[in-house]
Amino acid sequence: MCEKIQRFVQLVSEANNLHESVIAAGLDPSEDFVNADFRGRNFMGVDLSGYNLSGADLSEADLRGASLNRANLSHANLTDARLDRASLRGTLLIGAKLNRAKLTNASVRIAKLNDAELEFAYLEGADLRGVNLTGATLHHAHLGRVDFRGAQLSGANLTDTNLRCADMRGAYARGANFTQAKLDGADLGNANLTEVNLSHASLQRVHGDGCDLNGAQMQGADLRNANLSTADFSRAQLERTQFENALIVGAVFMECEGLSESLSAALELRGAIVSENSSSEVSFTQSDIENRIADLEHSVNRLGEWAENLRRKVSEERVSLFRGYPLNRSAIAQSEVLRDFANEVQTSCIEARQAIFAYRVSSLSETWTAKEFIAEYNDINEQLGKIGIFNQIVQIILVDIPGFIARSV
Repeated sequence: MCEKIQRFVQLVSEANNLHESVIAAGLDPSEDFVNADFRGRNFMGVDLSGYNLSGADLSEADLRGASLNRANLSHANLTDARLDRASLRGTLLIGAKLNRAKLTNASVRIAKLNDAELEFAYLEGADLRGVNLTGATLHHAHLGRVDFRGAQLSGANLTDTNLRCADMRGAYARGANFTQAKLDGADLGNANLTEVNLSHASLQRVHGDGCDLNGAQMQGADLRNANLSTADFSRAQLERTQFENALIVGAVFMECEGLSESLSAALELRGAIVSENSSSEVSFTQSDIENRIADLEHSVNRLGEWAENLRRKVSEERVSLFRGYPLNRSAIAQSEVLRDFANEVQTSCIEARQAIFAYRVSSLSETWTAKEFIAEYNDINEQLGKIGIFNQIVQIILVDIPGFIARSV
């Protein structure tokens, strides 16, 4: 068999026609390349699609631009191999060794790399959509701009990896280890990152709308300028995590640890849910509640103008009703209801302004406990909801006050 393989290699190097070389060497591509020795061989641009190369030694081989679609390379040795721009779609690479291999701009879609070794591998700009890297080792791998959409990364070791600007939308990475990884500018939208280790990882400017970080270890992680709106941080470890200028609108922080040092510098936490059971103290300068206060103040000012307009128009309508003959007592009674409603709206505006004033006085203290924050936040939200409802009702009534009275009689 060794003689046939050597003959095959010679023919390929001379003719670069793989199919003819296989026939001439008397080889079966489904069997005869298992555990073959192709160390340092040149297969640049060669089509090896569908070949069974399981266990083969392709270390230092040149496979640039080669086609290995649906090939079986399970447990193959591709250490230091060159696979730049190669196509490995649907390829089996289970348990394969690709340490220091170069796969820049390669297409590795829906390939299976379970338990594969890719330490210090170069995959910048590679297409790994739908790839399965469960349990794989990618320590110190270069994965900048890699497309990981829909990839399976559960239990993978990605410590110290470069994932800058990687697209990980919808990826499933439960329990993966990203310790000290660099994910700056990456897209983590709707990714499942439950129970991952992101300790001391850099996630500056990441986009992670809706990503699940439940139970994640994020001690010392850098999330400055990140957008993690609607993300779930429940049970996450957030000691010394940096959220400076981060957008975390509608995010969930239930039963987290280390909130006292984390959320104080967040740019916006509007709609965030913070666990009332947290024992940590939380400083909310530049936080969500400031935004809710601004929303409330705007709504109150607008409603105050409309309420005064409503009260004035109802008074004018009542004068008109009393001048009529005979008196329409039902309409007069309904106008009294509207007058009382206008007064109630104005009272609510006063109460809301008092709540705003009370918050601004109490916010002079440096820190609040999570429980105190939630109580204040809920009060402001309740006021905002009430004002919002009044705004809608008043707008409807103002359109046609006489008609509203007539319909209500």
